[in-house]
Amino acid sequence: MLRRFTWIILLLIPLALAGQKNVADSAVSVPMISANLGLQWPGGDLEERYGMSNSAGGSFLFKTSGNWLIGAEFNYIFSENIKDKDEILSLISTESGSIIDGNGMFTEVNYHERGFYTNLTFGKLFPVIGPNPNSGLFITGGVGLLQHRTFIQNPENRAPQISGEYMKGYDRLTNGLAVSEMFGYMHLGSKRLASFYIGVEFIQAWTQSRRDYNFNLMKKVNEKRFDMLYGVRVGWIIPLYGRSSGDYYYF
Repeated sequence: MLRRFTWIILLLIPLALAGQKNVADSAVSVPMISANLGLQWPGGDLEERYGMSNSAGGSFLFKTSGNWLIGAEFNYIFSENIKDKDEILSLISTESGSIIDGNGMFTEVNYHERGFYTNLTFGKLFPVIGPNPNSGLFITGGVGLLQHRTFIQNPENRAPQISGEYMKGYDRLTNGLAVSEMFGYMHLGSKRLASFYIGVEFIQAWTQSRRDYNFNLMKKVNEKRFDMLYGVRVGWIIPLYGRSSGDYYYF
């Protein structure tokens, strides 16, 4: 699938380069890459495990001269807000909730949320506001994969009971099919550094555990889940344009 999408990108760029128009007065075709940061809150079953999280990622997006948007993105999810961390290692913890390492000493244990969301996206830009026909309000929808797990960090791996393969019995690796919607504003300026977007995003995912056994529950978890994320994302866009006759153009 990734190979096919790479070929699509390689085909779209030459098509975009075929016609030169001034971005200030015409809607143009333009390939774009972007980097983004996000802040989101959980909903559904995900809210039982985690609190507010952050995301960072990038995307490739192609805008047609008709202001249609198509592309792909990947966002890494991370957080320190674990709501049920006292339950994860409860069967191997002392009464005070501590973990004893291989030397019989109390050891430090840290908990982190780790995951990602990747998707193919399609949408439309509406130039109802903004400085040119290539800027305005946009709406996109996507389909892809949401994955999350609890990363248990034991400095120097002093506790063998939560190291190596044993870690997988506690991390609750979960993933599944996801869809997303995003609404926001996109600004494409005539200068490379003056392009950005900001939007509100919603993600819904049908997930389940991908581990063969959960040590804490002493069983394999087969229950279906419905995980949600909603939040705000800001991205910096780099349009792939050329320079001609002393003026900047999008291609």
